[in-house]
Amino acid sequence: MAGLTVSPGVAVHVRALKEVASVTSLKVALTFLGAGLQLLIARILGPEEFGKYASVIAFVSPLAAVSTVGFQQTVLRFSSLLRANGHRRGIIDLMMVATVATCSAGLIFAALIVLVGTYRGPTRDLSALLIGSTLIPLGGLSLLLGSLLRAVELPLAAMLPEPLCRSIGLALVLAGWAGGLLHLDSMYVLLATVSSLLVAVSWSSWRARTAISAIPQRTGNSVFNTELVRATGYAFLLLIANVIATRTIAALLASVLPPQEFAAYAVATRLADLLAVPTWGATLLVAPRFASLSAGEAPYLVTDLLRQSRRTATVLSTIPILLTLGFAEPLLGVVGPSYTAAAPVLRILALKVLILALIGPTLAVLTMCGAERTAALLMTVFGVLAVASTSILAVHWGGIGGALGQSAVEIAVAVSCLHLLTRRFSRWPKAVQQASGEIR
Repeated sequence: MAGLTVSPGVAVHVRALKEVASVTSLKVALTFLGAGLQLLIARILGPEEFGKYASVIAFVSPLAAVSTVGFQQTVLRFSSLLRANGHRRGIIDLMMVATVATCSAGLIFAALIVLVGTYRGPTRDLSALLIGSTLIPLGGLSLLLGSLLRAVELPLAAMLPEPLCRSIGLALVLAGWAGGLLHLDSMYVLLATVSSLLVAVSWSSWRARTAISAIPQRTGNSVFNTELVRATGYAFLLLIANVIATRTIAALLASVLPPQEFAAYAVATRLADLLAVPTWGATLLVAPRFASLSAGEAPYLVTDLLRQSRRTATVLSTIPILLTLGFAEPLLGVVGPSYTAAAPVLRILALKVLILALIGPTLAVLTMCGAERTAALLMTVFGVLAVASTSILAVHWGGIGGALGQSAVEIAVAVSCLHLLTRRFSRWPKAVQQASGEIR
């Protein structure tokens, strides 16, 4: 953003990396708790009912991400700069516009889901879809608030409310079932998911208001300029392309596979998500630092931060991934015998997570350094290729084909972003590179 500069200290990336292990460890604990409860519910419900629940989530999750219309990325990047420059009013204005846009888009998507469900007829699946549609605007708001809290350097507040509330909600449902108060089915699990997300969004809203009120107001220029609008537009294009490239396969499989088969695929992806928590946590925590460093007086520290975050994520995730590769069937068998058929899917996704950890958060670095247009165009190309390739693979090989297509696309994107970053870093002045070497 024109007129916004920051002056980070040389040791800022060291402090960020020290936070990665502690914050990510807590996130790992909560994620494992939530996933454990969800896998227990999958065992109790059985493939049929759990497949219904997972199918609804597969449809509404991409729409929740798209409902942010690019502001999830914009709020993260520009709020970090606005905070560093003491522009509280600018953050408030940006969040007001982003919230209105996200809520409007989320409600439109939810209405479309209702119309589609009504057209198909008043069935029990329609009821689940109607309840699940409320996750679209709530999910968009949750992503938006998470970006803001990360930008003001409150990673715990950004990362913990949603998984903590979800775990509590699932635990209450299980307690009601164990106490004979309710008959556990997909509808109750959906209701618990919606309720927990509503509580998490409410708490995050309160925490965000408190954090913004503590930011000084030193400048008063409008934040709405050509760069912000252009960045939001490219971020929206990037978001759509990313959803197409990485999330459409789940919705496609939910459409073509019976609930029992899709349930096995969904359980495998849940376990793979656990393996990705260290990589995801490191990326989530340090992403705002990339924006500050690239805009300030020490852009050479971006390479150091990328290298160290990649190393941290790889160390934390390698052993769990290797254990998963060797014991995929027993892990799935703990959930239920009918889920072990997804062992090849789990192994493919585990290898993908390991490769992405070795490559590093290159897409996040590229966007945080202001290359939204390049990232958006790159993801658009891969998104088109993903739809074509994974559709063919999924139709012929089911979940295995879907996992292969999705993994190939995500790895190709990460490698391409790494190549672009390498070229970008090579153009830095020699004096800057020498300074980097002296500091290290």
